[in-house]
Amino acid sequence: MAILEGLQTFYRYCRGMGWYQGLQLQLAERKGQGMLSLTIPGLKHPVLCRANRVDRLALVEVLFEKHNVVTLSEAPQLIFDVGANVGYAAVLYANLYPEAQIIALEPAPENYQIACENVAPYPNITLIAGALWPLPVTLSIANREDCSWAYQMHEKAGSESIRGWTMPELLEQFAVERVDFLKVDIMGAEELVFAQSATWLKAIQVALIKPHSVAARNVLCEVFDSVGFPRQKHGDKLLFRRAPV
Repeated sequence: MAILEGLQTFYRYCRGMGWYQGLQLQLAERKGQGMLSLTIPGLKHPVLCRANRVDRLALVEVLFEKHNVVTLSEAPQLIFDVGANVGYAAVLYANLYPEAQIIALEPAPENYQIACENVAPYPNITLIAGALWPLPVTLSIANREDCSWAYQMHEKAGSESIRGWTMPELLEQFAVERVDFLKVDIMGAEELVFAQSATWLKAIQVALIKPHSVAARNVLCEVFDSVGFPRQKHGDKLLFRRAPV
């Protein structure tokens, strides 16, 4: 079964990037090589990918299968990518919507460094180091033993000091009154963040959010229901659209 799953995953990313690059990435992972630069169809510039299973799956799901893309009624002017990882979603949005301003937020230092390189060719992407949080406090990673896309934040001292940004701070920082599309994948913090979203939710038009627990899902549904956002499932995420006035 494990061999079959491995072959299926290998086919998924080879189908997206071509067999030559797919084999390169597979061999690099087996040899323990650190990083590859990959040319992805539909992107103006190559992207960096660490030669490990986690980044390969992120590459497949975000850039090839487009799990974070939804149909919008009009081209967005402002996109927030919260939980940017190594920048794949932000890069994809920059290619799909070259006129949009994209603000991406990533807390993990090692992910942030790679994201800096991936978004560098795109002047319409602004990358911020930090995590979305209900309070402007200093955070650290709670589960360093897990893989890099599963990091969770907490308010305890740790080996790193990570800036906690509130959404009102970000909106004020960029003088934003309207966010056309908000993508959120913050590994459980969504329950805390959206429980205190009454002051800023009015700025959001469309939101795609991954709930990481039943409690988080309930909070999201309750909060968005209270302001009249119809919702639907979008893979493992919830999609909320502001109802027309």
